Amino acid sequence: MSWKEQLSDASFRGKPFFVKDHTLTGGRRIVLDEFPLRDDPNAEDLGRKAKLFSIEAYVLGPDYMKARDVLIEALDAYGPGGLVHPYFGSRTVAVQEWRVRETTDKGGMATFSISFCEAGKNPQPDETVDTSWAVKDSAATVQETSKKDFAASFDVKGSEWVRTEAIDLVNTALDEVWSVFDQAAVPVNFAGMVASDMTSLRSDVSTLIATPDVLANRITGIVSGLFPQNWIGSSSSDGLSVQRVKTPVSATSDLFIYSGSVPAASPLSTMGAKASQNAEAVSGLIRRTSMTEAAVAASTMTFDTFDDAQTVRDVLVNSLEDEAASATDPVYLALTELRVAVVKDFADRAGLPRLTSYTPSATLPGLALAHAIYGDASRADEICRRNWVRHPGAIPGGVKLEVLTND
Repeated sequence: MSWKEQLSDASFRGKPFFVKDHTLTGGRRIVLDEFPLRDDPNAEDLGRKAKLFSIEAYVLGPDYMKARDVLIEALDAYGPGGLVHPYFGSRTVAVQEWRVRETTDKGGMATFSISFCEAGKNPQPDETVDTSWAVKDSAATVQETSKKDFAASFDVKGSEWVRTEAIDLVNTALDEVWSVFDQAAVPVNFAGMVASDMTSLRSDVSTLIATPDVLANRITGIVSGLFPQNWIGSSSSDGLSVQRVKTPVSATSDLFIYSGSVPAASPLSTMGAKASQNAEAVSGLIRRTSMTEAAVAASTMTFDTFDDAQTVRDVLVNSLEDEAASATDPVYLALTELRVAVVKDFADRAGLPRLTSYTPSATLPGLALAHAIYGDASRADEICRRNWVRHPGAIPGGVKLEVLTND
């Protein structure tokens, strides 16, 4: 096949034309660095230049004006288009500029000078919603709204009895929070800091009850210390795993339903009603702070299974829903927004392995059992760890095991 037979019929956006000659321009995007008192330059290669196609084209014939106008319309159209280059085949190009020339000497013919450049692709970044950040943002809103709600409802104006009851309410709440610390696996160094803060708050509470906004900040700061994301300065705050975070989330779930004792006074009396209102203000602040911090901790958790994730999700979502039911309108809206954010965050974990059971028919080594279940002997340690196997060399037959499946 001769070279002429290999040429393609030229067109742009399906509009034909003839080609007299063409030029292809390419190269590299080089930035040349030349330094003082140094003879050798440095050429930085920033990638390939876009290919430029310069084409001398023409249309001719008795009806050439119609072909000329159709081609001009194609060249003026928005965006890249398909070019069939006689020498390089089909390309996606953009028009940089064009010129057309007509003379009376060469009637019935229009000559075009067209500059095309390769269009390439316009890569778009992958859009990924940071559901963990959404949880943190919503949790912060709940805490701020809760503190404002506390400041608006906590009131010790009146008799000395109301002030005394308010002090007792705060101290009782601190006792409940402290009882959770041992279960929450708080690092010793950070627990010492929180204990110091708690002692300081107890000594200042008689003064702080007159400034509810400051008191709210002190209480939320102490409750927040139960959760790993706030263990600043402790190596435990890095790389939160389900083993490290699950304990605080489950241990602090008692605070989700915390309700301080209501003072023994008639709720119908002015002082009794105020004391009851203060009790609910303190209890609500404890509950909401622990829920929001637990939600943030859960958003950083690395779960082994979907079942683990679902358990934590259900505790958080149900607690937030119950709390919202009795909250004021601003707090209700903030809690509902956080609950939605938590659901969306856990929805991203739907692809996690699920738990199922497997009963080996005979006693087998862990390696053999892992190969039989997964086709992968390297997962023997996973089976032994999940089922507390005492001897990985002899996993008893006839005993139901907990294993993972992606089905």
